[in-house]
Amino acid sequence: MAACTYRIAFGPRAGQKVLTVQGAMPRQTELKQTLCADINGFSLHAAVRCAADDRHALEQLCRTITRPALANERVQTNAAGQVVLKLKTAWPAAPRIW
Repeated sequence: MAACTYRIAFGPRAGQKVLTVQGAMPRQTELKQTLCADINGFSLHAAVRCAADDRHALEQLCRTITRPALANERVQTNAAGQVVLKLKTAWPAAPRIW
Protein backbone atom coordinates (compact mmCIF):
# COMPACT_ATOMS: atom_id res chain seq x y z
CA MET A 1 0.00 0.00 0.00
CA ALA A 2 2.87 2.37 0.75
CA ALA A 3 4.17 2.12 -2.82
CA CYS A 4 0.73 2.93 -4.24
CA THR A 5 0.42 6.06 -2.08
CA TYR A 6 4.05 7.23 -2.61
CA ARG A 7 4.91 6.83 1.08
CA ILE A 8 7.87 5.29 2.89
CA ALA A 9 6.97 1.89 4.35
CA PHE A 10 9.69 1.24 6.94
CA GLY A 11 12.28 2.98 9.08
CA PRO A 12 12.35 6.30 10.93
CA ARG A 13 10.60 8.10 8.05
CA ALA A 14 7.78 5.54 7.71
CA GLY A 15 4.55 7.13 6.54
CA GLN A 16 6.20 10.23 5.08
CA LYS A 17 5.72 11.03 1.40
CA VAL A 18 8.51 10.01 -0.95
CA LEU A 19 10.33 12.80 -2.75
CA THR A 20 9.77 12.29 -6.48
CA VAL A 21 11.40 13.92 -9.47
CA GLN A 22 8.85 14.91 -12.06
CA GLY A 23 8.85 16.88 -15.26
CA ALA A 24 11.91 15.42 -16.97
CA MET A 25 12.33 16.95 -20.38
CA PRO A 26 11.55 14.65 -23.31
CA ARG A 27 14.40 13.83 -25.66
CA GLN A 28 14.63 16.00 -28.73
CA THR A 29 16.04 13.35 -31.06
CA GLU A 30 14.15 10.41 -32.42
CA LEU A 31 15.73 7.00 -32.87
CA LYS A 32 15.29 5.80 -36.43
CA GLN A 33 17.30 2.60 -36.15
CA THR A 34 15.64 -0.76 -36.38
CA LEU A 35 15.33 -2.77 -33.16
CA CYS A 36 15.63 0.39 -31.03
CA ALA A 37 13.01 1.87 -28.75
CA ASP A 38 12.87 5.02 -26.62
CA ILE A 39 9.79 5.24 -24.42
CA ASN A 40 9.25 7.49 -21.39
CA GLY A 41 12.96 8.19 -20.96
CA PHE A 42 14.10 4.57 -21.20
CA SER A 43 15.96 3.35 -24.26
CA LEU A 44 16.53 -0.18 -25.47
CA HIS A 45 18.94 -1.06 -28.27
CA ALA A 46 18.32 -4.64 -29.33
CA ALA A 47 20.40 -4.27 -32.51
CA VAL A 48 23.73 -4.35 -30.65
CA ARG A 49 25.68 -7.51 -31.37
CA CYS A 50 29.17 -8.86 -31.88
CA ALA A 51 30.68 -11.85 -33.62
CA ALA A 52 31.38 -14.95 -31.54
CA ASP A 53 35.13 -14.74 -32.18
CA ASP A 54 35.48 -10.95 -31.68
CA ARG A 55 36.83 -10.88 -28.10
CA HIS A 56 37.44 -7.11 -28.07
CA ALA A 57 33.86 -6.31 -29.13
CA LEU A 58 32.52 -8.83 -26.62
CA GLU A 59 34.54 -7.21 -23.84
CA GLN A 60 33.26 -3.73 -24.78
CA LEU A 61 29.67 -5.01 -24.89
CA CYS A 62 30.04 -6.68 -21.47
CA ARG A 63 31.54 -3.51 -20.00
CA THR A 64 28.64 -1.47 -21.34
CA ILE A 65 25.83 -3.71 -20.10
CA THR A 66 27.37 -4.24 -16.65
CA ARG A 67 27.98 -0.53 -16.07
CA PRO A 68 25.93 0.79 -13.13
CA ALA A 69 23.05 3.14 -13.88
CA LEU A 70 24.45 5.77 -11.50
CA ALA A 71 28.09 6.52 -10.72
CA ASN A 72 28.83 6.03 -7.01
CA GLU A 73 30.85 9.28 -6.96
CA ARG A 74 27.76 11.32 -7.90
CA VAL A 75 25.32 9.78 -5.38
CA GLN A 76 25.38 11.15 -1.81
CA THR A 77 23.03 11.72 1.10
CA ASN A 78 22.36 15.13 2.62
CA ALA A 79 21.92 16.05 6.30
CA ALA A 80 18.21 15.17 6.14
CA GLY A 81 19.02 11.65 4.91
CA GLN A 82 17.75 12.30 1.39
CA VAL A 83 19.60 10.94 -1.62
CA VAL A 84 21.25 13.64 -3.74
CA LEU A 85 22.39 12.95 -7.30
CA LYS A 86 24.92 15.34 -8.81
CA LEU A 87 24.22 15.53 -12.55
CA LYS A 88 27.04 15.62 -15.11
CA THR A 89 25.32 18.44 -16.99
CA ALA A 90 22.52 20.77 -15.94
CA TRP A 91 19.01 20.06 -17.17
CA PRO A 92 17.76 22.58 -19.71
CA ALA A 93 15.27 25.09 -18.35
CA ALA A 94 11.65 24.09 -18.89
CA PRO A 95 9.99 26.10 -21.67
CA ARG A 96 7.51 28.66 -20.42
CA ILE A 97 4.01 28.53 -21.76
CA TRP A 98 2.27 31.90 -21.77
